[in-house]
Amino acid sequence: MKLSVNKIFCLHHKPLVARHKRLIDFFNKTNLEVKWVTEFLPDTILLEECHQIMNQMLKKRIIELPNTSIADNIEYAKTKSRNLVSLYKKQMFCIREQVKNSYEYILILEDDIDTTDLSFNEGYINECLEEFFDANGDLLFLGTCCDLHSNNMSKYKHIKPEQTSRCAHMYVVKLEAAKKLMSHLEDISDAYDWKLNEIIKSENLSVWWLEPGIEQYGYKSSLVGEIIGRKENEG
Repeated sequence: MKLSVNKIFCLHHKPLVARHKRLIDFFNKTNLEVKWVTEFLPDTILLEECHQIMNQMLKKRIIELPNTSIADNIEYAKTKSRNLVSLYKKQMFCIREQVKNSYEYILILEDDIDTTDLSFNEGYINECLEEFFDANGDLLFLGTCCDLHSNNMSKYKHIKPEQTSRCAHMYVVKLEAAKKLMSHLEDISDAYDWKLNEIIKSENLSVWWLEPGIEQYGYKSSLVGEIIGRKENEG
């Protein structure tokens, strides 16, 4: 598989070895070359880096607390916040690498991308990329989740103009947009996709969604993968 971008990054949380195996199998089968990003593990994240994200997640009720005790709730929120900052830093690493190496277009994948989705193929993705290039877009969200879809009108067959991010498990960034993102990303004040929304608005970025988008790996399958991965990792 050869995609019309300059670099592909795959963000991966090392303890989830089952996810890694699934992705490795797919990349080997399709000859897709990726740069693995596995740094910034949650246990290396300082609590001082988590406070803003934790407060935002609690405010938006994105973190569902166990409600067993105040101490348990605090510990749970800290854990979830560390995970969010870990992923945020992986994403920021990719954007920084794009700017550093002047990659005109990069594709970022998270390790929960559904590689079984039939839309994840060279012909379809490259056709969508050509539309994105023609539109001179800044961000193209190939991935979708939570039944998020665009109903906007478009002159293109596959991509539609939007004003926000839509998941961050599969998306394309243009170099000029990456430079604008970098001027904001150092302030880790929200979960990454919400931070993107803030930047998109302030920088007036040209955002496009792919329809139909490529899903995240199914919740049940992903959960099984995590459990198996944890057991294999402990073994």
